Amino acid sequence: MTDRIEAMRCFVTVCDDGGFSAAARRLGLSASKVTRSVSDLERLLGARLLQRNTRAVRPTEVGETYLRLARGVLERLVEAECAVVQEAGILTGRVVVAVPPMFGRMHAAPVVAAFMRQYPRVQVELRLSSRQVRLIPEGVDCAIRIGHLSNSSLIACSLGQTRQVLAASPDYLACRGQPATLDALNGHSLLSFEGVAHRKSWVFVDKQGATLTKAVDPVFFSDDPDVAITIAAAGGGIVSALHYQIASQLEAGVLCPVLETLMPPPVPIHVLLPENRLVPPSVRALVDLFVSSRAVWSS
Repeated sequence: MTDRIEAMRCFVTVCDDGGFSAAARRLGLSASKVTRSVSDLERLLGARLLQRNTRAVRPTEVGETYLRLARGVLERLVEAECAVVQEAGILTGRVVVAVPPMFGRMHAAPVVAAFMRQYPRVQVELRLSSRQVRLIPEGVDCAIRIGHLSNSSLIACSLGQTRQVLAASPDYLACRGQPATLDALNGHSLLSFEGVAHRKSWVFVDKQGATLTKAVDPVFFSDDPDVAITIAAAGGGIVSALHYQIASQLEAGVLCPVLETLMPPPVPIHVLLPENRLVPPSVRALVDLFVSSRAVWSS
């Protein structure tokens, strides 16, 4: 029974990942082991499940039927495993998570720490990256994205939202004045960084809900939000940032909000999972913990 399930899992993963080598990396097996398992399964069933050539591997017509049924069997198996491990509080395996660097340090790391205390037998790899990683090709189980999602084949689970804030230091505002309108920003030093706020234009929403776009020409730009926020705190200008990124500076009075009547629109936060992929109990448990922690960063 174990061999049959393993062969079924190998076949489904080969179809999902588009090849034996990719499936082997995902499953932590050798490519020869995966190839042999699928070949044994085809022999057992007496049917060819895959069409193989030098460019691609894809299921045959009968393979498509078997894939659909096998996926259902494995999904029910995962559900059964989840029910047991959640009841017993025991999880094993490895989870790879990709998150934006600042969010990772401030919020993902504490969630992962709590997860590891609850499930000490699970290995967790937390990858901090400002770029949008490709989940399946890069071996990532789930990824957190901040911002509006483009159409994709990924499954998105909401982690709430965060608002954008314009802020500057008290010394800067005392010297340069508090801007009262969008046009007044023309006379100020604007700081920007790679992320939600566009480098050439900032978007705002007025009290009536109308969307306003302001062309900007920042005097400073960085690929690291920490740097731009540090420069703003040192009196370098007005920075556009997410609330969670500067919440501590706002609370301490190191930074003060600017143009509060014209706030930028809120930004959604999601955790993404590959579509048509079996979600292991360990990954599902970590995603659930992120969902339950969303109030910490939502504002």
